[in-house]
Amino acid sequence: ATIGSLCFDYLDAPVAVLGSRNWITPAHELEGAFFPQPGWFIDMIHERIQPLKGYMPGENFTDAEMIRRAKKGI
Repeated sequence: ATIGSLCFDYLDAPVAVLGSRNWITPAHELEGAFFPQPGWFIDMIHERIQPLKGYMPGENFTDAEMIRRAKKGI
């Protein structure tokens, strides 16, 4: 929020935040669904900053998905 507020006029795209889900840390078998994975960064760039030609995202980082997760508390 601070970067978005203080640097708004200098940014080429909106600030995109990628972090762990809002859950209790799961067992190591579920780390791939909890902690950010390398592909998530590309997915977020594709959906929130600039579409990448020919790229098909594996995760959903759209506004609608953010709202859906917020309603569920995750």
